[in-house]
Amino acid sequence: MVRVQLRRAEQSWWIRTLLAGYEWAASLQAAVLLIVLTAAVLGWATFVEKWHGTEAVSFGVYRSWWFMGLVSLLGLNVLCAALIRWPWKKYQTGFVITHTGILVLLAGCLVQQGWGVQGQMILYEGESSSTVYEDQKLFRLAISEGEETSGASAPRAVKTVEIPFRSGPFSWSDYQRLPFFPWRIAPRDQGRIYDKDGITLEVLDYYADSERVEAPRLVLELRRTGTDAAGEPVEGPSRLTLTVARATGPHTGLRPFGIGDRQNMPWGPPVVFWLAGSQAECDAFLAASPEGPVGPLGQVVLWRRGEVYRFSVEQLQNKPEQPLGRTGLKVVFVRYEERVRAVELQVQSDQASDHRASARMLLFAQNPSHDRQAEALGVYGSYWVEPPPVPERLAGIERIELLRLAAALRLDILLGPDGKLYYRQWQAPKVVAAGLWPGLGEKQTAPLPGPTAPEGENPRPEGEMGKPYPVEQVPPLRVFAETALATEVRLGEFRPASKPTVLYEPKSLETPREGRLRQPLAKVRLSVQSRPFSGPLVPAGSDSAAAEANTGEFWIPLGGPRYADQQAIVSSGNRRVEATLDYRKWELGIQIHLRDFTRKVDPGAPYDAHYSSLVDVWEGKDPPKVRQEKVLITMNQPLTAKDPATGRTYRFYQASFSYLGKPGDPEFERWMQLRAMKQTEVGGSAGSSGPPEEPSHAGPIPEELYQSVLSVNYDPGRGLKYAGSLLIVVGIGTMYVMRAYLFSPRTGRQSTAETPPKTEKTPG
Repeated sequence: MVRVQLRRAEQSWWIRTLLAGYEWAASLQAAVLLIVLTAAVLGWATFVEKWHGTEAVSFGVYRSWWFMGLVSLLGLNVLCAALIRWPWKKYQTGFVITHTGILVLLAGCLVQQGWGVQGQMILYEGESSSTVYEDQKLFRLAISEGEETSGASAPRAVKTVEIPFRSGPFSWSDYQRLPFFPWRIAPRDQGRIYDKDGITLEVLDYYADSERVEAPRLVLELRRTGTDAAGEPVEGPSRLTLTVARATGPHTGLRPFGIGDRQNMPWGPPVVFWLAGSQAECDAFLAASPEGPVGPLGQVVLWRRGEVYRFSVEQLQNKPEQPLGRTGLKVVFVRYEERVRAVELQVQSDQASDHRASARMLLFAQNPSHDRQAEALGVYGSYWVEPPPVPERLAGIERIELLRLAAALRLDILLGPDGKLYYRQWQAPKVVAAGLWPGLGEKQTAPLPGPTAPEGENPRPEGEMGKPYPVEQVPPLRVFAETALATEVRLGEFRPASKPTVLYEPKSLETPREGRLRQPLAKVRLSVQSRPFSGPLVPAGSDSAAAEANTGEFWIPLGGPRYADQQAIVSSGNRRVEATLDYRKWELGIQIHLRDFTRKVDPGAPYDAHYSSLVDVWEGKDPPKVRQEKVLITMNQPLTAKDPATGRTYRFYQASFSYLGKPGDPEFERWMQLRAMKQTEVGGSAGSSGPPEEPSHAGPIPEELYQSVLSVNYDPGRGLKYAGSLLIVVGIGTMYVMRAYLFSPRTGRQSTAETPPKTEKTPG
């Protein structure tokens, strides 16, 4: 196509400059450059979506400012190329139609970008939903205010504030190793995103996918070292995971440093793991071993300031009060619990001036992680008994002997406040070994942070809590070496902590999802300033404002809290604010009921060959009416349904799925709890299916639970896109027909007046 020249020598310089820009914007060179660049970006975006997913390509490419600018330049080129040739000639009809179609198509894309809806609907088998979650995250602040009085408060007024949140598709720590273009130039909402009316919300960090880790945490890799008659290993390797949970309820006062864990090895002997409250408890752990016969009722061994005191339970029963050497303390026997094999003691001081006059002790023979020590008086103890008898009715003499042996063995592991692991091997009736875990004595990290230890001991220096310790070079611990159950114990993972805590760690981009649910998290700082009831806020920056403002930092999950520690609630005076992170959502006038979800896997390969959802479309409630029945939705076969409430036509595509496990798995049990709550709200009952004309919210409990994710699309620009595409086809066809039959040179004829004249190029 001939380039149009608009500049003239007699024009002023600024007019020639504007016309030069106009000519270049309408030129074929600009069109080729923009088309090639746009095609390259679209091709690259296809691979980005394959590598990182739809959310990533939308964030980094399709919804970015530079891509919108590129498309706008392309539209400007098309518009200028058509306008610069005004008035149009008859032979330019196809050209004008084609360029008009391109502009209409781009207008349809712009309408979709501005007013379209793209979201997801999450369905479980046998359940229905009308809720659509839009691809837009937001924070919700539930603000409650009311006048506080002594012992009661007036009814609180609650209002909700929604704050849009652009998190990006990756964990924020990942952006440091991602290319600058396009990921680090895309805007993200970081720092303070809300500051109004005395309430401040700051976003400190974000994990696109995370793992919830409890600390202290100990993962042991076990291998039985014995062999059978053929020389083969008796048992294969296995793993045990032990944690210390935060004490709640009646155990709060008994175990201020958490409730330990007890797990059995596959071949029988138990492993007990707990957390010490002081270094004195660690010393007592190593020294408080029995001597001589333990007896059927057991032996109590107490420790105080390096001295060991041993009492048999028979001795304590015959004489309930026993002096504890020359310490000025005495031990009072309270009771013996045969059912749980535990003893209760009272340690009392003879000095009336001692404000710590007595302390209660509760010692368990089989699970020392639940022991309650007399820390206030510096007395720590252990309780030892003979193993319980194994019934003779069990089949197999060899099996009975192994069970008896396993009952007489136990491995105790204690995490001290210095961050070191201590162990002891119990082989009834004695402790055969005790000490520091090999390889952790000198190489151990700094002591863990924590409160001041009792008896005036040194406070714990600051250090990192819950960080994994490098265990690759730690040698194994060999236990029960002289028995048929000899075992080699290696540290698979070790996370020390001074108190039970919950950590959240990001998963890397390379971590495979394997059909599981992602767990996005945001770390926020929420500050709430109190104000007098029905009065103004305290002026910002004043001393009184600082004194009456409360602040908290929280990790909150996308979709609402699932654990108590994930609740972000800050109260200050008569104000209470709760922050949650969720998707923007709305309700449709129709319901989608998932009859069945189907998943097929390629034989011999861990890849999904097919997954689809068989659904019904319901309208209305109490009872809903079936509008469409048994519709199959796949990735390439959408469902089209009209919402009677708004008149919009939505398309439902099969987007993805998540496998939530079987009965007993955490996600399955959580779904069962939510299901029971929904049935209680609607008055349903488990197992009911209901006739087709009256569908029910409940269904049979599946053997395996899948979560089907449907992509919900409403595109108000679809008509413009279709019209633009049709105009492009018609324009191209028109150009072909007119060039071939109307304006082509004919043999033996001169060019007519309708033949497009040849335009000579103007230099420069």
